[in-house]
Amino acid sequence: MPFRAPWRRRDAAGRLTRALLRHRHRLLPAISFVAGWASYVLVERSAAMAQAIAAMVLAGWLWILAEGALGSLLTRMSRGRLSPALLRMVTQSLHQETLFFALPFVWAATVWQSSQPVFAVLVALAAAATTVDRVYLDRICARPTLALAFQGFCAFVAALVVVPVALQRDTGSALGLAAGLMLLCLLPMVLRRLVTTPLRRLPRAALLLTAALTAGWTARGTVPPVGLETQSLRATQTLSMPRTPGAAIDHLDTAALRAEGLYTFAAVRAPLGLRQDLVFEWRHEGVLVERIATEIRGGREAGYRTWSRKQHFPADSAGEWRIALRTAAGQMLGETRVRVTPDGTVTASAGAAHR
Repeated sequence: MPFRAPWRRRDAAGRLTRALLRHRHRLLPAISFVAGWASYVLVERSAAMAQAIAAMVLAGWLWILAEGALGSLLTRMSRGRLSPALLRMVTQSLHQETLFFALPFVWAATVWQSSQPVFAVLVALAAAATTVDRVYLDRICARPTLALAFQGFCAFVAALVVVPVALQRDTGSALGLAAGLMLLCLLPMVLRRLVTTPLRRLPRAALLLTAALTAGWTARGTVPPVGLETQSLRATQTLSMPRTPGAAIDHLDTAALRAEGLYTFAAVRAPLGLRQDLVFEWRHEGVLVERIATEIRGGREAGYRTWSRKQHFPADSAGEWRIALRTAAGQMLGETRVRVTPDGTVTASAGAAHR
């Protein structure tokens, strides 16, 4: 191996650092985007790969949480050869990789006929923000409060994906853990605000904080059940075994409804090893009539098939029936609708489900 003088090695490291910093605007976002979608494809086929990716995401978040201490330590150990800009680039690339890794899972789980697209768009905007220095460095990182909020949001998104996909825990556990991590990231900001708040305003501040937490938890239905993907959802009057649904319907009359009842069939794709409790919610003209619980197990390429059947309907069954499939925590996976008309007016007809 040829001998290289120490100063030459330092010059090579400096050139490499400058090259990375100069071209990172094009390289890092592209690498993160491709790696995110590649991870989505690989995770769907291998539980071991899911756990390995989860380990990398957690290692990255340990770096982010200890960025200040690690940065000072590495700077002292390298005797100033490592640029602070390089350390910021590492943190920025970890934020990029986390968000671009989560984005395809969030996108696949989103029900677009609900309020969930708001959350999906927020994740996409956060991922895009990490690719623009004028936004990420000059606007987000330059403001401590905004930086903590951004870090909390990224921790929330990462936990939503890692817990069900890699740790094989249900989406309700993922939602609770994600909320806890976000609050942990925001805790320094909250404590700093409380310390600087006059005593006479503390009750008001505590009330506002409680209201914010309550509103956030109430809005959990806007968060997609990451890791789950509805392959099929339909209302039908026939179901042959093993779990093969008949034609989808969107109209029928009350005579046919009382005579044969109504099935709701669903095929839900979930990661290998995941067991998830779901609920079919039956609503008549917006009023909740019945909740039927079921359970799925992940691993099937075409989705785990499940169904519910309702046979007993009220005397006045005419009107719109909505059957929503939700997680036990209330996150929607899809919804189908059936219009019931008075006897003899409309016969069963083919119809499409609302994903």
